[in-house]
Amino acid sequence: MPTDWPARARLHLAASEGDPIALKQLRDIALGAEPEPGPDHTITVEWGTHGGVDYAFRCHAGPESLCHAVYDCTCEEWTDGGVKDGKPYHTVMTYDDAYAEHEVRHVGRFEPDECNERDWFENSDECLRGKVTFPVVGEYESGGGMMFQAVS
Repeated sequence: MPTDWPARARLHLAASEGDPIALKQLRDIALGAEPEPGPDHTITVEWGTHGGVDYAFRCHAGPESLCHAVYDCTCEEWTDGGVKDGKPYHTVMTYDDAYAEHEVRHVGRFEPDECNERDWFENSDECLRGKVTFPVVGEYESGGGMMFQAVS
């Protein structure tokens, strides 16, 4: 189980909201087993009773994952990035007055409550693709309609 309180709180919150990965990790911990790491990020899709769709993006990444990197610069693109000496960094190419190319490294910090991938997902349109197949159960409704309930 995560030993830092923010990570433990996030795990319990995710489990209380029905996140299957968090529930499995808590079950492993309760049984005395080391929890299996799950994916760094998940999306929960919820269909309303009238066909509306809600998406919830959840970050499960460790506190020093690059999705938690925060920089004070306003760079939108960079040529390289990673972690060095426990700090996230990215490099950008700049040009001086003589149009000579220079590589500049910006060093950031990790903020575990931030998630760049979640921000991209929540602030972009049409950023989800792929295919998921899941079982459903059909239920007749009054008036002759049929409503399908996703089951897991």
